[in-house]
Amino acid sequence: MQKGAEPGNDVRQQPGGGLRSFGALIAALLRAHWILLGVVAVLLLAYTLAGFFLVPRLARSQIEGFVAMPALRSSLARDRSSSGCAAT
Repeated sequence: MQKGAEPGNDVRQQPGGGLRSFGALIAALLRAHWILLGVVAVLLLAYTLAGFFLVPRLARSQIEGFVAMPALRSSLARDRSSSGCAAT
């Protein structure tokens, strides 16, 4: 038998010390930082919802305004030239 391989000599089985399994380490980190993780999750959700609902509305209004401006300028220029006003 190898040295240190006796039953009961496994460091993972000793309470409060030694190596932990990966799952136990992740669980400990989640328990220790649950408030921070909750805040990050809420911020991520808010960012996602804003991108889904607000961005299309803002983009549509900006595009409509951008497209309407050249048409408005050309109609104003036509009105000024037909009424005899000098365009400035």
